[in-house]
Amino acid sequence: MDAYLGIDIGTTNSKCLIATEEGIVSVVSRPTPKKRIDGHLFFDIHGIEALVDAFIGSASDEYSVRSVGFSSIGESVVPVAAGCAVSDALMWDEKIPGEDEGKASVLAEKCSYSVTGTHDNGLFSVHKILWMRRNGMADGAEAFLPVSSYLAYRRTGKKLWDYSQAARSYMFSIRNRRWIDGLHEALGIPDDSAIMPMGSSMGEHNGIVYGLGGHDHIVGMYGIRRIFSHLFPGHTLYYSSMGTSEVMAASIKGESVLNQIIDSENGCIIPSSNDEYIITRSFRMFGRFLSRIMDMLGIADFSALPDHISGNARCLFCCDGDYMMGNLGTGEINMLQMENGMKGSDVLEAAYIYLAAVSEILRSSIEHDAALGHDFIMAAGGGITDNHCFMQLLAAAFGSPVLVLDTPEISALGAMLTGLAALGEVEKTDAVISSIDYHEIMPDSRLYGILADAGRRYSGLSVKCSQNVK
Repeated sequence: MDAYLGIDIGTTNSKCLIATEEGIVSVVSRPTPKKRIDGHLFFDIHGIEALVDAFIGSASDEYSVRSVGFSSIGESVVPVAAGCAVSDALMWDEKIPGEDEGKASVLAEKCSYSVTGTHDNGLFSVHKILWMRRNGMADGAEAFLPVSSYLAYRRTGKKLWDYSQAARSYMFSIRNRRWIDGLHEALGIPDDSAIMPMGSSMGEHNGIVYGLGGHDHIVGMYGIRRIFSHLFPGHTLYYSSMGTSEVMAASIKGESVLNQIIDSENGCIIPSSNDEYIITRSFRMFGRFLSRIMDMLGIADFSALPDHISGNARCLFCCDGDYMMGNLGTGEINMLQMENGMKGSDVLEAAYIYLAAVSEILRSSIEHDAALGHDFIMAAGGGITDNHCFMQLLAAAFGSPVLVLDTPEISALGAMLTGLAALGEVEKTDAVISSIDYHEIMPDSRLYGILADAGRRYSGLSVKCSQNVK
């Protein structure tokens, strides 16, 4: 039987999703190989290569594997030469020392928000590339590739970036959909790589076609849109990834709307086709915040989280980068306005309400800046989608049903669909897409009052925090 693979290389775990025309048949998860070098965390590229080879080999023992697509974290890049990695890839969230004055001035001159569609946060690929070159880790490199692209390159030899990974490089022009003119030369970086849309073909190796994947959150959006867009024509489709970080994404069309978004100077803008853009807002503490709260209370997994909300938030939270505190780059988590006598369940309820409130702040920010209508469809992914209580709260925060696919591995699913797109067999693609099931979570009207009260309290907090940040 023919099979189609999607492989997602994540920060903590890597997954291989196998689909046939009958639907998703399995998802295998393994820890992502990493290593620490001189105090910095890296993806262990040779370990990841071995893991991916094992995924494909195991699937090939049972099926005729026709296509493979990859997704991976953004920002991390692999220096390559002659089909191989020159060194490991610095972890995406490793913030390294700044550039020398000359290169910093080049970036300031050439990489404004109106060109790149994003603000410099010190984590982008360009910073990692320059740091690796300064430290002799990229000697002889012909190019630098995202992890998702590298895993196909080592089989096909094609050096390609997709738009979503290029948008995390800080070297990409969103209007022209190519590298910023003269930037690579000014920084002394080889630019022997083309940029193409997600789902393009990266070539064939041993009878398997490899698709061009990309940044995991946006690969998830790619998959969600392939599955839901035709079912809900005329509605804005939002996708919330709800992983280690949360990325809220929606798509827009036309240069006039793009100009409107650029004027707002919020979030990130990513081209997805010739006249379409994906607009994102993100909260990088989403999963980390919940994990820390669970660790604090001694809870090991989502199944132990409460299955209902019994009362109002008895404390408020404020985290780095949550659109209330501002993006200070400190990773802070603050507990505010705590009531006396709080129990662990009270803290978890407050954490649920906080995450739902932040998700709606991200969505409404996109709606406001892009002047999108209130008629929208919301889809969500991530492990927490298995928790019905939180998802009902989230639906109430949005004031909309939330669509959830029957697999939480949305990035791996999207990666599988990029491989299918590269294969180019429309009937089989349609058959696989139609086989993927989903369910709808409706808002619980009893939660509206709780969320309205929390919204008012967080609104006041937002004003105070923004004054402090300024």
